[in-house]
Amino acid sequence: MKEKIIRTTKKAVAVGLAVAMALTISPVIGSAAKAKKPTLNKKSISLKVGKTAKLKVKANGVKIKKTKWSSTKSKVAKVSSKGVVTAKKAGKATIKAVVTAKNKKKYTLKCKVKVTKAEEEIFDDSGNWITAKDPEIGEAHTKIFQTINTSIDGVSYTPVATLAYRETDEGTEFRFFARKTIITASPIDSYVILEVVDGSDKFNTYDVTSPVYEKNAPFGAYSLCDTPKLDALEIAAFQKGIEGLTGVIYDPIAKLATQEVGGAINYIFICEATTVTANPVSYYALVNGSIAPEDGVTIGEITPIEIGDGSRKPILYRNAWEKPETPVVDDALKAIVEKATTEFADVTYSPVAWIGKKQSEAGQEYKVFCSATPKLFGGKSAYAILDITENLIGGATITQLSESSMEVFGTDEGAGYAQAGPDISKTEGQYFEEASKTLVGANYTALALLGKKKERGYAFCFIAEQTEIAENAVPSIGLEYVKVDEDGKVTLEKYVDFGSL
Repeated sequence: MKEKIIRTTKKAVAVGLAVAMALTISPVIGSAAKAKKPTLNKKSISLKVGKTAKLKVKANGVKIKKTKWSSTKSKVAKVSSKGVVTAKKAGKATIKAVVTAKNKKKYTLKCKVKVTKAEEEIFDDSGNWITAKDPEIGEAHTKIFQTINTSIDGVSYTPVATLAYRETDEGTEFRFFARKTIITASPIDSYVILEVVDGSDKFNTYDVTSPVYEKNAPFGAYSLCDTPKLDALEIAAFQKGIEGLTGVIYDPIAKLATQEVGGAINYIFICEATTVTANPVSYYALVNGSIAPEDGVTIGEITPIEIGDGSRKPILYRNAWEKPETPVVDDALKAIVEKATTEFADVTYSPVAWIGKKQSEAGQEYKVFCSATPKLFGGKSAYAILDITENLIGGATITQLSESSMEVFGTDEGAGYAQAGPDISKTEGQYFEEASKTLVGANYTALALLGKKKERGYAFCFIAEQTEIAENAVPSIGLEYVKVDEDGKVTLEKYVDFGSL
C-alpha cells in the first residue's frame, strides 16, 4: 500500500471553498422545483448525556398550523413542545415531529438521536487503560496528589499531565506524568509516570529519562509549558512531522516543554506509541519536534519510556475510526472531498462510500473510499482510500492517501462486477455474515457494498473492516467477495486486504 501525506496550500483551500459553496448551494436551488413539504433542520444528531440540541421545522413554503413532538424512547432522549432534545442516558431514539398544515394535511418528520455517556463516565470494563482526552490537571487530581504527599516523608510529587485512567475493583486508577522531588538541602528532581487509585495512598512509579524543565526559563532554554494541552495547530503540525515514520503510530497526549531558537519553536511532546503489528504493543515516548517557518515540521529524538509492569493491560488507542450511520456520501462530504483534492492536477477523486469517521482536536476526520481517475487520455481508474481532516477553520487536508491498482468496477452486472450500493440491504448483510463465519482469527464488519455481478446466482464485493482477535488490535480495510448460488448457498470466495491490491 502506498501512503502519502499531502499539505493543502492556501490557494487550494480557497478554490476548495468555492467548490464547496457551489455544491452546497445547487441542491437547494434544484429542490425548489419539487413538491413543497416541510423538513427538519437535522436528520440525525449525536449527544452526550446531559446535553441538548434544538430541532426546527423548515416550512419550505407550507403554511403550518401546529407541530406535535414525541420521542420513541423518552428515557434516552426527551423532546419539549418547542423541539428541544435533551439526552438522558446512553442509547438510541427517534424524535418525531407531526406537522399539521393549515389545509389539514399532515407530515411526519423524523430525526435519529444517538446518546453516549459523558466523557467522565466512559470506562472500559475489561480493565484496559483509556487514554485521557484532556491532559489538564483538575481539582480532583490535585487532591489525589495531596493524599500521596501526606503519606510519605522526604519525597513529593507534582502532577504535570493526565495520561490515562481505568476502572478497577479498587476504584478508578489514574496514570499521571509527574515531577518527583527528593527533598534535601539541594533538591533532586526527575520525571516519573505515576499510577494511583483515587483515594489511595499506594502508588507505582516508573522513571522517565529526561531533563527537568522549569517555567519561565531563560530565552533559548526549554521552558515548562503553562498547559499540557495541545491546540489544533500544534496537533496538525505534529501530524505533518510524523509522516515519514513507519511501524509505530505516535499520538500526542500532552506537551511538556517548548524552546524558541531563532524563528523556530521546539517542542517536547508526551506521546502514546502503538506498534503497527498483528499484536500491537502500546507504550509512552517523549518526542522532540521542531516547527520552523521555512523548513516546516521535523521530528528529532524519540525517547521510549519503559513501564516494567508486565501484567498491565495495553493502552486503548483513543482515536479509533467509527463506522458512519450510513456509507452514502452526501453533498456535504462530496464538497469536503473536492476541497481536499483541489490541488491534484492530474487525478480526479470521486467518493464511492463513506467508511469511517472520528473527532479529534484538529477537527472532524473522514475516511472515504474513492475512485481515482487520471485526467490524461487513456488512463485507467482505480480505487483509493482518502483520510481527510476538516479543520476548525474550514480547511480540508488529506492526511493519508492509500492507493491500489484495482480497476474501478463497470456498470454491467452480466459482464463482471458492476459498482453497487454503497448501502447494504438486510439480505446482503446476512450473506456477508454467513460467509464471514468461515474466516478465523479476526472479526469482520461490512462497511459498504462496492460491487455486484450476476453469475449463476449473484456475487457481491463488500468493503470490510478486519480486526484481529488480539488485545488492542488495529483494524484494517479489505474487500470480501461473497458468492450466492441459484439455490441460495452462500460461500466466501476470498478476502483481500486493501493494502495488497
